[in-house]
Amino acid sequence: MTYGNPPSTKFLKLVPLTS
Repeated sequence: MTYGNPPSTKFLKLVPLTS
């Protein structure tokens, strides 16, 4: 998952998973 985006991308991916 190296899109060159900030760590926010990983956080956004964890949000739907934890929700």
